[in-house]
Amino acid sequence: MKRILVTGATGFLGRHVVDALLAQSIEESGDRQIRLLCRSSPPWANDPRIETVTGDILDRHIVDQAVAGTDIVVHLAGLVTRDPSRSAELFETHVEGTRNICDAALKSGKPRILVASSSGTIALSR
Repeated sequence: MKRILVTGATGFLGRHVVDALLAQSIEESGDRQIRLLCRSSPPWANDPRIETVTGDILDRHIVDQAVAGTDIVVHLAGLVTRDPSRSAELFETHVEGTRNICDAALKSGKPRILVASSSGTIALSR
């Protein structure tokens, strides 16, 4: 059984990805198969197939916990803004957050990572 971590599950793309994973015929068992790393409670909080780790991709300790024991990481967490005053926040989220995910995957030894980025990462450039 593969264990999948999804970051950014409560965002636009993430909601669709989680719904698609849930729609697949996943055999129910005592082990959870889908884990979410979320800053807030997701809409699937009561679904027995979902495990939620509450936290932020900028917190290395939480990211390590979320990645541990997974086989696949679907990294969709991001920030979309056109506000130049938030450029540091964009950098932290998209660069440092992604680095934390990749570092945790390397430490854990086996997850594959699928990264989907956003136009928000270049919105403030010329």
